[in-house]
Amino acid sequence: GVTHIAAAAGAPTVAIFGPSDPMVWASRAQNVRVVETPDRSSEALRSLSVETVWDRIASLLAER
Repeated sequence: GVTHIAAAAGAPTVAIFGPSDPMVWASRAQNVRVVETPDRSSEALRSLSVETVWDRIASLLAER
């Protein structure tokens, strides 16, 4: 919900996905970047590194 509102408002948005499928649930707006975990287990977010998320944020901001 919140990422869709941010995307609709035009804000640069990084959406983090764990067990849910970003192909189904991610916003398709041009200002959205998706970070997804390597697997879809219930513990998936624990395997996502801060560096991976930060790199996606940095690349989104560099595009602006």
